[in-house]
Amino acid sequence: MENSAVASEIDPLLEESDRGSVIVAAALLDSLLARYLSTVMKSNGLSNRYSVKVLDGNGPLGSFSARAQIARGFSLINEDIFHDLMVIRKLRNEFAHVHMHCSFSDKKVVAQIQSMRFYQARNKHERKKGEILIGELISNSVHFKQAFCLIIKDIHIGILESQCRYFNISFDHLGAWPK
Repeated sequence: MENSAVASEIDPLLEESDRGSVIVAAALLDSLLARYLSTVMKSNGLSNRYSVKVLDGNGPLGSFSARAQIARGFSLINEDIFHDLMVIRKLRNEFAHVHMHCSFSDKKVVAQIQSMRFYQARNKHERKKGEILIGELISNSVHFKQAFCLIIKDIHIGILESQCRYFNISFDHLGAWPK
């Protein structure tokens, strides 16, 4: 229980209900995509006025799905990020629109999250290091919620890295982190 208290201080998504975590995570990634696309459009000469119109809820890139598809279509994000964004979109729709109770202990939700590329990569990496696999935490929905939040952070970082590559931003000059 002590680890949960520490984790919730670090990640506000953990303080949300299961439904809230999925919906807020999708909104955070949607907002990040919108800012990325807006920055790209402005760097290509589109005025702020039109950039806002394009990304507005009624504009052609007004939905999470449309933003992710365009970002992938123009190679602004890679296939793994795109795949996982589509899974998150599906999860968000289920949690937001299904009248029944949804949680991280539901078999359908677990299967969707297990299909995520960042989930699979994290398990593969942890298996090599001999750590506990996030897939082994599924028996406890609180732990699976923590795994979901880690995956959201991985996707967030992946989008930020894509943005740095697009704008040719390198951090090589910073050197290695001190040990």
